[in-house]
Amino acid sequence: MESTATTKHALAQPNPSPGPPLPTPTRPLALVGRSRPICDVRRQVARAATSGAVILLSGESGTGKGLAARLIHNESPRALAPFVSVNCAAIPHGVFESELFGHVRGAFTGAVETRRGLFELADAGTLFLDEIGELPLSLQPKLLRVLEDRTFLRVGGSALLHVDVRIIAATNRNLREMVARGEFREDLSYRLRVIEIEMPPLRARRDDISLLVADLLPRIARRNHRPLPALADDAVAQLSSYDWPGNVRELENILERALVLSSESVLHATDLSLPASTPRESRTTVYSLTDASPMAVNPVDGQSHRSTMETIERNRIIAALQATSGNQSHAARTLGLPRTTLINKMRRLGITDPSNHRSRS
Repeated sequence: MESTATTKHALAQPNPSPGPPLPTPTRPLALVGRSRPICDVRRQVARAATSGAVILLSGESGTGKGLAARLIHNESPRALAPFVSVNCAAIPHGVFESELFGHVRGAFTGAVETRRGLFELADAGTLFLDEIGELPLSLQPKLLRVLEDRTFLRVGGSALLHVDVRIIAATNRNLREMVARGEFREDLSYRLRVIEIEMPPLRARRDDISLLVADLLPRIARRNHRPLPALADDAVAQLSSYDWPGNVRELENILERALVLSSESVLHATDLSLPASTPRESRTTVYSLTDASPMAVNPVDGQSHRSTMETIERNRIIAALQATSGNQSHAARTLGLPRTTLINKMRRLGITDPSNHRSRS
């Protein structure tokens, strides 16, 4: 492929040879972008950080909820205390209570010693409960009690323990809808949403894509011991037009795959291997940096925005599963998602047999 045939977007001059591994400089965490949605989030994060209120971070997978949680902790008076993160979807339900609250010796088979739980480990600091929508219904009253009076019992224990922990939760699910279906306690939902910050999807801040690429690509190159490539026009155009169902996480994964597998000093659209973009008719809201308000587009077949996006998401997941012969791990990588997130999305969207095109309507 002749790189001289296409104008290059030189994010940096490519090194003539890989050479020794480049040191990774220390850089502060930041929500990258200049669009209105991400600027609004930065303002909310800064204001919420100085408080001690419980915070709920909502939004699609890959939008940066974990990064926002870490920023809130780092900018809070608890910055020097522990930041403990737990993915509620990744812990088996049978050991969930022990993971959160700890257990005493002999509490159950295999409990050969007393163990502190995540709440104790986060004492004086911040506990980040990611994927809070996956918390078992039976454990939700116990979490509510800790939120209200900061006390709990270890599994099998009788001594009431007190902790000083700031709670930040995150979810890609709609807790209000879960409450209506009886899948989530209403009182816990209210308690978690003292301050709610919604992370915008990447398709709602397309003007930030070039800034994100400029921020991500050098770090990807360093950790993979690769020279920093430039981007060709066709790659830039494809990055800007794609809908990014996996959001910033998918963008990072796509860039890393392209950089590692390409032997050229310039990345082209063919190196990105992105699927065809969703037709523009199916998009319902587009944010522009030059327009302070969202531009409304007619929803598909009169569906609501949420229903439209769920249809798009369902179709992408089914397509990925079919392309990988139902291999969930491979499909998750294709979509730029953790496998546990893909499984949760399949359950939420009713995708039961993608090989036969069956899904719950």
